[in-house]
Amino acid sequence: FRGLRLRKALGGGMRQVGMLAAAALYALDHNVDRLADDHKHARLLAQAVSSMESSCVKTFLEDVHTNIFLAHLNPDAISPEDFCTRLAMVSDAEMSELGEAIVIKAMPWSNTEVRFVTHRDIDSEQVDAAIAKLKFVIQEVDSRPQEQMAI
Repeated sequence: FRGLRLRKALGGGMRQVGMLAAAALYALDHNVDRLADDHKHARLLAQAVSSMESSCVKTFLEDVHTNIFLAHLNPDAISPEDFCTRLAMVSDAEMSELGEAIVIKAMPWSNTEVRFVTHRDIDSEQVDAAIAKLKFVIQEVDSRPQEQMAI
């Protein structure tokens, strides 16, 4: 029994690990050169947030080294869950101002942070659209009275 438990603890129970390894090998053979684009896109998004100098949403450019960045939220202004919900919906005012329905999928990361990740299926045009959406939503959050922040 002890041997079986040790084998599982060391990964011996991962029978389908070959499928994961095949995907990783394919990515290493075909997508490594594209990572620089993903990193650049994340940096552009983070720079857009940083440039707004919002009192509610901030990011620290010195922390952006990969295709991932965190937005730090003022918890008195909006929660990470509400911010992500707002990024995923399209309001009439937003549609009117931006001229297109832009949806950003992000993930609450902590009580005060939202995690954004760029990937190979996101191109420069989509990054530009995401920047417009982020700016619109951040301005919206900055302009609302704090008691109206819930979505």
